[in-house]
Amino acid sequence: MNSIPTVGTIIFKDDKVLLVKHGEAASHLTGSYGVPGGRLEENETAKQAAIRELNEETGLITTEEDLEELPISVPPADIPRKDGTIKRFTITLFYCKKYSGNVRATDETTPEWIAVAELDKLQLTGYTGQFVKEAFKIIKMNKPRVSIIVAIDDKRGIGKNNDLLFKISEDFKRMKTLTNGHPLIMGRRTFESIGRVLPNRTNIIVTRDSRFQFEGTVVVNSLEEGLEKAQKASGSEEVFIFGGGQIFKEALEKGLIDRLYLTIVKGNYEADTFFPDYSAFTKVIEKEEHKEDGYQYSFVTLEK
Repeated sequence: MNSIPTVGTIIFKDDKVLLVKHGEAASHLTGSYGVPGGRLEENETAKQAAIRELNEETGLITTEEDLEELPISVPPADIPRKDGTIKRFTITLFYCKKYSGNVRATDETTPEWIAVAELDKLQLTGYTGQFVKEAFKIIKMNKPRVSIIVAIDDKRGIGKNNDLLFKISEDFKRMKTLTNGHPLIMGRRTFESIGRVLPNRTNIIVTRDSRFQFEGTVVVNSLEEGLEKAQKASGSEEVFIFGGGQIFKEALEKGLIDRLYLTIVKGNYEADTFFPDYSAFTKVIEKEEHKEDGYQYSFVTLEK
């Protein structure tokens, strides 16, 4: 049986992967799941096919620069079709590092975010479960943990008039200990409010101002670029997002954060800048109660 060459694109968000559920109009069995992908068309490269198929099946947009071919060898798969035939497919897999747009269903496919741990409960096409799990290990092993470190009050306030709400010496010591030797990513206003380069850390500044420069820092134009620079800057196993409010919001909304290091200070300090909702982070790694100079506060470390 001759094999038909295909491509597939793998996208992760936290511990979930984007799969497509095949509907009545699809040639695959109804209710089965696979990664977004399909056959190459004439005169089309594998990456071009992956970009086209991803958009057609999910509505998402990506580029060749944001696709990375995965070093995963998948044997040819004999897949039953709705018409009763069995066809053999080979697949080239790509990891999508960055994309835009919103997922949407078609008459053939419905995109769904599925927890990697739940894959075995689904009807999957071919070797989907096997190669998605392998890709997940590869990506997680090569990716440092991305954490946020921030002090908030009971209302999730983090700042007022472009300054911190509180100055607690033990909080500063904790921040220095945790971030020492690791890259820090922050917005330009946050950096300017600090007023200096924090030593023994790669200071990465996110700004849309192409003219902005500051000796001893790395200047980038997006959070994603900042994460790429952080990974290249050192072999650090952890990268810290350092503020401000918009950077925190973007990082959480895009599912980039693995861990939160919070200092939660009791009270309402009338902030004008707030930390986003973090109710998805339910696993308590550490919690310590403290008092200092009239402040009552907790050091809390959370994961999902």
